[in-house]
Amino acid sequence: MSSVSKIPIVISIEGKDHVQANIFRHLAPITINSIIRGMPLEGRVIRNGDVFIYFQTRLRLGQEKPKSHFKKGDIAFLPITSSIFFFLKDAKMKSPMNLVGKVTINTSLLEGAKSGCILKVYLDESPSYANDSAN
Repeated sequence: MSSVSKIPIVISIEGKDHVQANIFRHLAPITINSIIRGMPLEGRVIRNGDVFIYFQTRLRLGQEKPKSHFKKGDIAFLPITSSIFFFLKDAKMKSPMNLVGKVTINTSLLEGAKSGCILKVYLDESPSYANDSAN
């Protein structure tokens, strides 16, 4: 069941492949509210090997509950570059980021995203996913 804190989103890769994820308001409330207001967010993928992919946004935010260690599937916001990161494996970062969520379904599709492809993030309003309590 969907909660006040858990917000389902979809990550679309080139409009073909779709990855399901959740962002959690309690992790970084100011960041999450800005992300939601800015949706849909879209940008070109930048890859860092097999560790993470990210894209730049127009959001201007500061640090909020910053972390440096991330696990596979984590979603984070890097304030200094206004970028949203998707971690493909566990990583320790030099610059602290705001942890905002977790990829829940089809994480392997993110691993196949190539540099330069278009990534779009938007709210998942499908009733079947919004009511899913397994995640």
